[in-house]
Amino acid sequence: MKKYIVFGVNSNIDYLYYLPIALWSWKRIGWEPIVIFDQYRGDALSTLVSNTVESIGIKANAAFISDDFKLSPYRSDTLSQVSRLYASALPGFAIEDMLMLGDVDLIALSDAWHPEEKDISIYNHDLTDFTEYPMCYVSMTIGKWRTVMNIEEGDFNMFIKRDLDNCPNAQSLDFYKRWGVDQQILTDRVSKENRFEKRFYYNGKRPNGYAMGRIDRGSWNIDVDNPKDCHMHRDIFKAFQNPNHESYDTFSKKWSDTMRMLEKCFPGENFDWFLLYTKEYAKLAQA
Repeated sequence: MKKYIVFGVNSNIDYLYYLPIALWSWKRIGWEPIVIFDQYRGDALSTLVSNTVESIGIKANAAFISDDFKLSPYRSDTLSQVSRLYASALPGFAIEDMLMLGDVDLIALSDAWHPEEKDISIYNHDLTDFTEYPMCYVSMTIGKWRTVMNIEEGDFNMFIKRDLDNCPNAQSLDFYKRWGVDQQILTDRVSKENRFEKRFYYNGKRPNGYAMGRIDRGSWNIDVDNPKDCHMHRDIFKAFQNPNHESYDTFSKKWSDTMRMLEKCFPGENFDWFLLYTKEYAKLAQA
């Protein structure tokens, strides 16, 4: 049995940036990455990301959202977010393989995820106050995902369209309604599923409301006990762009914070590759 973690990305430079470090972090604890791209640009920036992933020894399973969606009413970010729910339709995976949902700006800091093969494993439900099931993280076998999502091996694009066409919030002008469509679909499908047992793994919250065991950009503190994951700072590559930018000091601090976190959580690791990648990414993103 293999373990896969799936990410959805598009051409948004603020999120595409995280892909190499995210894949590296999950690969080191035994999870094979699946990456579903929307509007993959194939330009110098995308090529840099792909080459960096390859240079650090990671072979990701890649899939692409159909170009037919370019004329649809659905935004690229919505498509890339929900695409993760349909990764089990991709060919080449055994039905007993495990598949877990991930997010490109959440990197793994420790080997904290050990889902049960016979169950639907739901992590962090307490972080939503037991309302919706969080996308990060839900895990089950490929076979169970296909049953829960009512899909089969084949073209996952048609299943995405089928479900978005029946989800009013998918075209909402309200950012928060639209942004949560993936989690809404997930919660609807899993909550109605009675054929498989649901196993919950609760995380716990700090007094400020942020997750225990997580280094979070909303309340940055690298002295977290037994950290599981990190919600990465935004804009850190901008520390290598225009030094006259009004927020340059903030960008620089975020970069320094990030490097201190990586060095503390992964002692002995050489992150020269990440520094070189970030500098090159910053140059290309500004071009």
